[in-house]
Amino acid sequence: AASDVYKRQSIFVTTDTSNVKTLILPDSLTTLDNTNIKPIYTLENLVIGNGITEIPDSFANYMNNLENVKLGNNVTKIGKDAFCGCARLTEIKIPDSVKYIDDYAFIGCSFNKVLIGKNVEYIGDEAFGYFDYILSNKGNSNILNPYYVINGYSSTAAEKYAKENGIKFIDPVSYTHLRAHETDSYL
Repeated sequence: AASDVYKRQSIFVTTDTSNVKTLILPDSLTTLDNTNIKPIYTLENLVIGNGITEIPDSFANYMNNLENVKLGNNVTKIGKDAFCGCARLTEIKIPDSVKYIDDYAFIGCSFNKVLIGKNVEYIGDEAFGYFDYILSNKGNSNILNPYYVINGYSSTAAEKYAKENGIKFIDPVSYTHLRAHETDSYL
């Protein structure tokens, strides 16, 4: 029955969540569509299992205590505002499985650099590298973080996004090769 599918595919929190610091979503979970983690306001660590392919819009936005997120290896889409305003989120690794990152997905997060996987085809408006205007208190415009660095692969959406937004871009493969070449010349 449809209700059985809903029960198998959703997380039900029926206990007191006031002290929950870590939430691990198991690999057996295949959708987050009916999952609401926002009542777990003390959440600091979130592990998204390998069964998840899409992070819904506004999934964890403005979760002020969230510090660490590990995305599963099968996530292909990160929705609009998914982690917007998570001011304590200090880093994120975008797995190679991700192809689509929607608008404002990580705006207002605390990290100054990100590693974006090689298969990303689209990065939406102000998804990375901006302070959230609510957090920056500068009116209704978001502010570019001048220290932000995108690590990604040349000729991908990551490089295009960095150039279009005036964000420093580093291709770790090219950079490693360059550094190794420089070292060899001094031997």
